[in-house]
Amino acid sequence: MDQSDLREEASQDSLVRADQNSAAPRRICHDVTINLVGGREILINPAKRHQITDSMDLVGLAQQLQTADNFTKANTTNKLIVIVDQIRYLQEQAKKILEEANRAQQLHHVACNFKKIPGNIYYLYEKIPSQERLFSMLSPSDWGRSCPYSFLGAFKLQYDMSWTPFEKIQEKEEDLQLINRIIQGSQDSSKMQDPFAFRITDVSHQTDHSAAH
Repeated sequence: MDQSDLREEASQDSLVRADQNSAAPRRICHDVTINLVGGREILINPAKRHQITDSMDLVGLAQQLQTADNFTKANTTNKLIVIVDQIRYLQEQAKKILEEANRAQQLHHVACNFKKIPGNIYYLYEKIPSQERLFSMLSPSDWGRSCPYSFLGAFKLQYDMSWTPFEKIQEKEEDLQLINRIIQGSQDSSKMQDPFAFRITDVSHQTDHSAAH
């Protein structure tokens, strides 16, 4: 066999191996994108999923998961704090309502020799030494020095049969006026506006007045 035959045989072998390589299926690996908490994205190669190519990636992933857990815990805590504050506020309001109801019940049972009319102010006295309480239409100034009783306070009987202490009557009247304005605004069909869109000065005035008391 001469050299030309050898070259021809080697060429045929190369062609056969090339055909075999081209016929064999190729394994194509695509990177997979994974979105993590916090907006970070990482690429994972399926062909290397069982290989630890970079230990820093695993450390970073663990740190990111820990950070996400911390943020979730902090957000949950903040929301629960708001709810706790609301619960405390409601508890204070409930306590205030119960105290007012208890006071109203006691005042309604105070001895009185006349018919009480809503809208009027009545004066509470205490007999000495029996400590019996009674209502009178006369103020301490009306009695003068001849008042035989100990003055305890003045109260206004509201139309809902509740009692308002004298020092809070003005505040109560302003609250009622504001409520009436809101109701009238909601019933006025000719004014297409929010019934709560009253002037800010109205609320600030009442806030300042309440702080003064």
